[in-house]
Amino acid sequence: MSGIFGIIWIIVVICSYGIYKQRMGNLPENNQRGQTSNQRGPVQTFQGQRSMQAKPVVQPARAKQMPQAKAQRKPPAECQNRNESESTLAYLEEKARQDAIEHEMEKREEARRLYESSGGLRPAGRLYEGDSVPNGCKCVSCGYCRAQNLIPMATRERFSCYFCREPLDT
Repeated sequence: MSGIFGIIWIIVVICSYGIYKQRMGNLPENNQRGQTSNQRGPVQTFQGQRSMQAKPVVQPARAKQMPQAKAQRKPPAECQNRNESESTLAYLEEKARQDAIEHEMEKREEARRLYESSGGLRPAGRLYEGDSVPNGCKCVSCGYCRAQNLIPMATRERFSCYFCREPLDT
């Protein structure tokens, strides 16, 4: 077990040294062109124009407060992205759950409204013109609008017309 930790420790040290060297290579005094990081090179010109030297970029006053900024380090971008994606996923899951609850409440409200509007009778099924009557159902004509309705044969429940919601005589 200690062999694995030793290998991991060596990898961490090598990576840290590589990062250190990379950052040291980006310092202004180590820049190979002899320019500091806040200076710009000469501006490329078109034919017939004069070459101009760009003005150096002025560092803001906050740049002098770097030691304080290092003390208040933010998590790396990978951690922020992971936290943002986790929070986004959590938000989407919560939103989907709330939408499902709201949809279920709307369905119940619609069913209650239909039940009340039909006098407590369940609406019958619709029989399309030219279709045959399925097994286990019978065709009943509405006494008010003469529409053809499908109702189950073996039920004691009362039904209303699919179209006009009038009670059907079975």
